[in-house]
Amino acid sequence: MLQPLAYYMMGKHQRMLPIEEAKSVITGPLAQVGAHADPGDFLRLIENGSGLLVERESGLYGFSHLTFQEYLASAHACTARLVDDLVTHVAEDWWRETIRLYAAQADATPIVPACLADARTSVPALALAIECQDEALQLDPSQRATLSDLLDAGIEDDNPDRRRLAAETLLTLRTRHMTRLDDLRETDDSLITHADYQLFIHDMRAQGKFYQPDHWHSYQFPVGQGRDPVVGVRPSDAVAFCDWLTGRMGEGWCYRVPHSAELPPLSRLGILSKAGYWTESNGACSIESQNVLSLDDEALSYLWDARARDLDLDLDRARTRYRARAQVYLDVYVDIFILQGRRIGKLPAFEGIRIVREHRPVEGSSAGAFSSARARRDAADAADTAGQ
Repeated sequence: MLQPLAYYMMGKHQRMLPIEEAKSVITGPLAQVGAHADPGDFLRLIENGSGLLVERESGLYGFSHLTFQEYLASAHACTARLVDDLVTHVAEDWWRETIRLYAAQADATPIVPACLADARTSVPALALAIECQDEALQLDPSQRATLSDLLDAGIEDDNPDRRRLAAETLLTLRTRHMTRLDDLRETDDSLITHADYQLFIHDMRAQGKFYQPDHWHSYQFPVGQGRDPVVGVRPSDAVAFCDWLTGRMGEGWCYRVPHSAELPPLSRLGILSKAGYWTESNGACSIESQNVLSLDDEALSYLWDARARDLDLDLDRARTRYRARAQVYLDVYVDIFILQGRRIGKLPAFEGIRIVREHRPVEGSSAGAFSSARARRDAADAADTAGQ
């Protein structure tokens, strides 16, 4: 009975309806199932029996959580076969979650082409197409191939506009699908990629600031590495990237590098990586390297040999001493040896970025409200719960 009501409210872009309007919407569905209950009595029965529908204000009824309204609307779209109506809303942020939920319950083949019709100029449309692909109960294989080609080719495209569109889409998806740590924090379970970081570099260059890793030979990431984790990032660069991301995503959320011991190594999540990530402890950055395999014996030998020659020390003594305290000397001599070693191809880069999002006011931020529909929905649901 509530599915048509939820779909009607989605169409009206409303979370509350006057009771008389709500009664008129459910009168037909009640009659179809042979129920003889008065529509007003039915609404009060649902309110008292489940709390799914509540009188939010005097004479105004709405779903207790926006998520319920979106899910029931998607279920009605499946039952009533309203996909032709749904495709007209693919560009509307208000409908994004309902369309995703529909795709998870039905054939998403009609949805994806509608998204792609606007996807070459719209980040939200391309992001919705990818989310529907990932969650679809059914999807024509040709649509999957089209999406994959569009995104993968876009990251490496010679056209800067198409390259930026693909990168911004991936960054948008990254911030939408973070893992909840607690009521105030969420984390990303993967490292920032070259494509993500390139957006930051481009924006900073426009301000006369330069953050490309030292081992890059240009301002653009190496060809074919768009999806790989960016490495060789200095700690100050990682902090600057998080500040930039905070500015993009708006007030109420602060992006930062993780605190020491706040997150498990990626290897414990089943993610194999040749990169580590910067963490903060007592105001200073250090590298989380429990999953880092890039400092192999050959690379360390180069570091030890160079340092031993510099101090005129016995090589065997140097190996013993520096193997025990390798991390300390990596921190102390990073500018001297690691950067030099990278430039001549002797040492690999492994310092990457992993982000934590913290829900708190950001002082001095002039950015607009956070653009993620998921974040707004969670905030609305939290407000509903607090109100109850």
